[in-house]
Amino acid sequence: AIVLIPDEDNDVSFIIEGAVADPTNPHLICPDQAISEGEGTGVWFQVDGSGNPLEFSIQTTIASDASVSVLDGSCDQLACVVSTPATENCRNGCGVTWSTIIRQRYFILVMGAGDMEFSTSLNTRAPNSVCDNAIELVSPSAVEDASTANGTTRGIVSCGSDTFDDGSGPGVWYRVIGTGLSMHASTCNSSNQHTVKVLGGPSCGSAACIEGANYVPCDGGNNQVTWTTVRDAAYYIVVASTTVATGGAYSMQIGSSQSNDVCNSVSNIPISLGKFVGSNSNSTRDSIRVCDDADVTAANATATATMITDPGSWVQVEGTGGLMLISGCNSTFPNSQTLTAFENCAGRCATFFRHDECNSSTNTIAFLSSKGAQYSIHIATAEDATDDSFELSLQSLASNAICKFAQLIEPDDDAMINGTIENSIVPRALDADRVQLANFDSPGVWYRFIGTGSVVEIAFADDDSIEVADARFTIFKGNCDALSCTVEGFARCPSRYHATLDTEEGTAYFVVVHGAKRHFQFRL
Repeated sequence: AIVLIPDEDNDVSFIIEGAVADPTNPHLICPDQAISEGEGTGVWFQVDGSGNPLEFSIQTTIASDASVSVLDGSCDQLACVVSTPATENCRNGCGVTWSTIIRQRYFILVMGAGDMEFSTSLNTRAPNSVCDNAIELVSPSAVEDASTANGTTRGIVSCGSDTFDDGSGPGVWYRVIGTGLSMHASTCNSSNQHTVKVLGGPSCGSAACIEGANYVPCDGGNNQVTWTTVRDAAYYIVVASTTVATGGAYSMQIGSSQSNDVCNSVSNIPISLGKFVGSNSNSTRDSIRVCDDADVTAANATATATMITDPGSWVQVEGTGGLMLISGCNSTFPNSQTLTAFENCAGRCATFFRHDECNSSTNTIAFLSSKGAQYSIHIATAEDATDDSFELSLQSLASNAICKFAQLIEPDDDAMINGTIENSIVPRALDADRVQLANFDSPGVWYRFIGTGSVVEIAFADDDSIEVADARFTIFKGNCDALSCTVEGFARCPSRYHATLDTEEGTAYFVVVHGAKRHFQFRL
């Protein structure tokens, strides 16, 4: 076997042409390598371990399907250490990285399926450039003035939304033990671009990307990952350069977050109807998609390209089968908050709409719920907010308690609406400039119909209870984001007992029934 010295330039070319790999040795071939026993010919190298990881690579000038294996022991009794996987054919070069023991001799076998010419390189890598040598950390920890310059691209996986493959910059490994709380790792303070990823498993060989881990980009091309840990479970963290082929300096911070920092049914705080007070004081930055609420008829709102990257936390609510309204209007700084609703933690947006409840279009949402279904609500607080506490109110309302969910009716001679004001809220009827068009001071419910170009008459049926309730209705036209009055000459749209309306064909009209009492029934 040709003796190689780590970190020395090697410009010698090697040729596989008729060289023979001993097919009688049962320990010769590593289990997963591409070239099986008896299929190829090969040449041998040897190197003595220094205690640090070594990376052996080949660069091909005449290509063939090939494999690289590292074995230890003696020539008459070899054991596999590592090999290139069967999925890697090495036609464009390949290599392996492994941990070494001081003065342990390692044999390297390069096998080709056909004629092949190649050169080699053998380099010492950083002690934690392989998973087996991951540096142990505890939470919280800060890694400062570290470098990936002597790391390796071998074994670096792709997780989350940032892809990082073998063709990118080198990386190094860390290991941390779960606390049972949410945990985060971040390179956001690094001067160079580095990505951080997390894997879980009892050992390096079985470690895999954490399902549900939340990857968030930050300024400078770095990122943060947050995940929910299992107490005493092992997690492997990879820091890798994303732009510099030779690696560079980085810093990383690891810490524990509040229990509901990541969306899952275990850590989400369940809330019920009424008031809930919380805080994002120990939350990490998120990457939450802003759901599209433009189409009231959508079965499932789709996602837009806009992302919420402010710190946030999650709560869980159970559907009542009616309209659910969640508002942060009572928070100290409601305009610094953004609420978003999802169907459990599956990542699918719930069919919800942002309701302008307190002159903020982001901190109040409403959605029609299915009874018993679980909904995950994300509460984000602007990163520059001076107060990260919040107060939510959760109400179960009549299905037509807000404009976006107005009940569709079709006027005809026999049309009669039997309705109630129960479980409703004070209406907000806004024009395109977000100005309230009517002086509502009591709850109401919404109906809508489409004009046909004919005259429509609207009136309450004679009923003593209507007079006691001082029932009225107010009519608007347009759409819920830009309503207008149906009559001119009034500073506010008037309320009526009876109206005759000359409708425009195709125009949407909205009728809001309201009154002095908070609860009454009516026939319209």
